[in-house]
Order: sequence, then structure tokens, then C-alpha cells
Amino acid sequence: LAARTVVRNTDWKDNLALYSSAVQAVPNSSKMHSNLGGEYMIRDQFDLARKEFQTALHINPEAPDALSSFGLLEFRQGNYQAAGALMEKALFMSGRDNPHYDSMVVDFAEVLARTNHVDGALAYLNREIAELPGYARAWSSRAMIQFKRGEFAAARTDAETALRVNPGILTSGHHYVAT
Repeated sequence: LAARTVVRNTDWKDNLALYSSAVQAVPNSSKMHSNLGGEYMIRDQFDLARKEFQTALHINPEAPDALSSFGLLEFRQGNYQAAGALMEKALFMSGRDNPHYDSMVVDFAEVLARTNHVDGALAYLNREIAELPGYARAWSSRAMIQFKRGEFAAARTDAETALRVNPGILTSGHHYVAT
């Protein structure tokens, strides 16, 4: 058992090593392929990420987290229509019981904002803020949209709320849309 633990400890070196090992151990796990794709995406290895998300969705086409993550990849690569379709499907397959639901809502709203569906984006963000007022990303994303619309007072209020809710939001790396 001790030797086995030592061998497995190398799998925990980082998330990439962990998920790579998990995919080898459980090759038919949609979740593990999706997680590995996410790690590749973080490292800007988009071709490898795409392959893992496609594998995850081949195994389970109804995996909302894989759909949403694949949507983020499409978004980062400028494929906004594909991103929106994937994220919308993921969102409608999920609910508050999914631990990633709130992030899915804000990600989808940001895609809507980027594709000039600002009213739809604001509707999602307004609902998200009403349902989970402690989620700083929703406040921050809404502030960015309001700023771009010239609604400076509202943008400032929302940005201040985002910072009050999560003072570390400026360093979290979750601001990539609303342009």
C-alpha cells in the first residue's frame, strides 16, 4: 500500500498530471476528459483542449459542464456563435444544483454581450444577481456592460458591489468579455 501511495503521489503533482492519469485509469469518463480539456485550455493548448472536450461529449453528449467548457474554448478562440450555442445548451440542461451553474450563467451572458445581445445578457445577469447577490462576477460583468453603454453611475455602483463582495475579483482572471 505504501509503494502504491508513492506511485500515485506523482499523479497529484498538478491538475494536468492528475487528470491525465485519471483519463488513463478511466478512459470512458466524460468528466475526466472534460477536466483534462479544461487544464489544456488554461495552458492555451487549444487543440488538445478541443480534442478532450470532443471526447467528453462523444462519451456523454448531455454533459453540461463539458458543453460549457467547450463553449468557453470556442469563445476564447473567437467562435462566438458556436460558444453561445454550446453554453446555452449547457445552461438549459443545468440548474442551481450544478456547482458550476452560476459561472455558466455569467459566461453565457458575457457571450451574449459580445454578440450584441446586450439586453439578453443583462436579463441573465439581473436574474443571477437577484438569485445570488454574493456572486461578484455577475456584478462585475453587469458593470462592464453598463460602462460600455455609457451608464457610468450604474457601472460604478455594480463595480463597487463586486469589490465589496469579493475584494480579490480584480486578480481572479474572470474578466474577458463585454467588449
